[in-house]
Amino acid sequence: MAATAKVLTSVGEVNGRLAELEIPLHVLHDVSVHYALSVLGMTDDHPSWATGIAPMGEAVFALRQLTRALGWTKEENRGFALTVHPDAKYAVNISKGDLHTGDPEKTPCSHSEKGICTEEALLGNQLSFGFMSNADVPAPTVQQVRPTWYLLLRVSGDKILSEFSLPLAMSDEKKISEWAERVILPAIQISQMATSSQDTIDEIVPTVSRKKSING
Repeated sequence: MAATAKVLTSVGEVNGRLAELEIPLHVLHDVSVHYALSVLGMTDDHPSWATGIAPMGEAVFALRQLTRALGWTKEENRGFALTVHPDAKYAVNISKGDLHTGDPEKTPCSHSEKGICTEEALLGNQLSFGFMSNADVPAPTVQQVRPTWYLLLRVSGDKILSEFSLPLAMSDEKKISEWAERVILPAIQISQMATSSQDTIDEIVPTVSRKKSING
């Protein structure tokens, strides 16, 4: 599949499209900052596996916290962590992007390879936007025909780069590599980063409960 992505970059285009999608720019800004704070907080004493997983977990946490009052809900399926629009118009996942994240002149990929849940989500996106005939695939589930957007994030030098984009396909390396639409978000200077809702995030104390073992 070779689709030419629609790329939105101007302030008017970005604000207008996010208004249509009913997700505020300031929320995506604050999620990006929360992610960057976690990335910058990693030290040599953190386990190597945490450097990628922990910041992503914090970003998902922030997105869910900041959209809950707007009626958004969380959804988990086989570790596929989604935040769902109040009317289930679409869902949002978050991924670290490669060095082309936020660059309207280049096509970004996800930083890491993705699995079967992402494949299913991209199938839903293809069906939703007519890139595949319904006759070509088995009857889809509700989740498959609901579009899944991605918030791509990357800390690069002294900036946080991000975009809110709709993926269509993965490369042979199983990285998201093709997009139907890309909404390029304003870059954030790390030296000047601040959130409009940090108090909202910080004041929430999660309730921790021990998970049951596999054997019950």
